[in-house]
Amino acid sequence: MNDNQAVEDFGAFTAPDPAVAEANKKAKEKAQEAAAKKNAMPKGSQKEIDKMMEKTTAEKEAGIKSQLLQQISDYQKHIKEYFPERVEFIKVPKNLGPKNTVEELRVYVKDLENELGKKGALDVIKGLWVKGFEFFETFNEGQRFGLNVSGIGQVSKNSIAPRMIPQTGETIPGPAVPTLAEFSIKYASWFSTSVEARMVMMIFEIVTGVHRMNTQVTDVQKAATKETSTKTKELMKDL
Repeated sequence: MNDNQAVEDFGAFTAPDPAVAEANKKAKEKAQEAAAKKNAMPKGSQKEIDKMMEKTTAEKEAGIKSQLLQQISDYQKHIKEYFPERVEFIKVPKNLGPKNTVEELRVYVKDLENELGKKGALDVIKGLWVKGFEFFETFNEGQRFGLNVSGIGQVSKNSIAPRMIPQTGETIPGPAVPTLAEFSIKYASWFSTSVEARMVMMIFEIVTGVHRMNTQVTDVQKAATKETSTKTKELMKDL
C-alpha cells in the first residue's frame, strides 16, 4: 500500500456520515436565511424613517429660528430703549421672519451684538482716557517730570462729559468723544466688548468706587479723632 492510498483510506474512515453532513448543511442554510430576514428592511420602512427624520429636523430648525427671532426682537427693543441714537445703524430688515435661514438669522444676531459691543468699546476707551490721566497726575506728584499737571484727571473727565448749548438747548458730547469714538472704530478688535466683559467691568468699577469712598470716609474720621500734637497745643495756648 502506498502513502496516497493510506491518506485516502484514513480520510474515508474519519469523514462524517453523509446524512449528518447534509443535515448540518441545511441547518446552516436555514440559519443564514433567518439572519438575512431579520436584518432585511421591511418594504416601505426606509421612507417612513426618512419622513420621521425630516419632521424631527424641521421641528428642531423651527425651534432654533424661534429663539433667534426672539433674540433679534429683544436686541432691537434694547437698543431703541437705551441707545436710541444707534437705531439708524441697525441692519436688520423689516421683513425678517421664519422664511430666513438659520444662518441668516445668526448673522443678524451677531450684527446686533457687534453694534452693542461698539457702544461698550467707546465706554472702555472713555474709562481708559480718564484713568490714564488720573494715574499720570498721581504718578507726577511733586512735579517728577517737571510738569505741573495738578487737576488733569478732572480736566479729562470734563472733556468727555456731555454739555448743553445755551442758545439751542441741544446736548452734545464732550470735545474728546468724537476722536475717542473714531479710535474705537479703527481698533474695534481691541476694544469691542461682549456683554460678559461689560458685566465684569461694571462689577470692578462698583467695588473700586465703594472702596475709594469708604477709604476717604475713614481718612476723614481718623483726621477728626487724631489728638492734637503738643506743639500745636502750645501754639493754641499762646493764641
